[in-house]
Amino acid sequence: MATAADVNTRWVSGAINEGLVDGSALEGEDVIVIRSYAFLDRVVWPGERRDPKDSRQTALWQKLALNTVRDALTSPETNPDTVVWASKEGAVSTHTPQDAAAYAARTSDRTVVKLPVGSWAAALPHPFEIRYATRDFDEDTRIVSRAAGTPLSLLHRLAAADLTDLHRLSTHDVIVLKAAASLDGVAWSQTTFTTTGLHQGFATWVSAALQAVRQALTHPELSIHTSVWATPNVAVVTHTTGDAAKWLIDDLNDQPVIRLPVGAWAHNTSDPFLDASPAVG
Repeated sequence: MATAADVNTRWVSGAINEGLVDGSALEGEDVIVIRSYAFLDRVVWPGERRDPKDSRQTALWQKLALNTVRDALTSPETNPDTVVWASKEGAVSTHTPQDAAAYAARTSDRTVVKLPVGSWAAALPHPFEIRYATRDFDEDTRIVSRAAGTPLSLLHRLAAADLTDLHRLSTHDVIVLKAAASLDGVAWSQTTFTTTGLHQGFATWVSAALQAVRQALTHPELSIHTSVWATPNVAVVTHTTGDAAKWLIDDLNDQPVIRLPVGAWAHNTSDPFLDASPAVG
């Protein structure tokens, strides 16, 4: 275990004594927890006065960080890009370079420790390998997110809101992701805007618009002119420029509106799985 974690055996003993790992059933994720434990135990935050060589009880922030490491390694989102960010205030995990960059930007004025647990896990020797999710669930989600140019977390939020099925992804999900990225976080006038977390749902009007997008993609009249018009109260689908003009003139009145060019997106989006590498193993 110490060899796999690339640490002194005292860190393994310490982790077991602290109850951070079960000494009778050590697995791959325990290797990463022990490596993280050895690293975090030597961290001295700005303003602290202590000898990092002194032994001491694991601090609360360290336990929270190590729990986050374990949760991150057992998440269906886990991949070589997975990172745990630890600070005295807590810890969070990110699973894509985009989310990592966003978190780093938000915490640019704070001291944060980066633990690249995904790359550590990918390099684990036998018999401690961590089995990532199967291709149809794990790799396909990254393929679709990459094709849409959106964070993987957005796709998982869609799944949590029952707006997509991670086990049956297709080109349509690329379009829905683009629409979600366009709508998420929009604040209408006279409406209180609340920032949603990575795993929270969508506003009612966003969900309605995304459902309209999916319906438009399967409509027999789908064309390059198909659009979904999202307002705070309703989502409308038009398939021709004439229908769009009529609705805008006769029914929109003075409401704000967001146009999603669903037909053009569908026309310009190729099947992301055609060029995907086959699953390994």
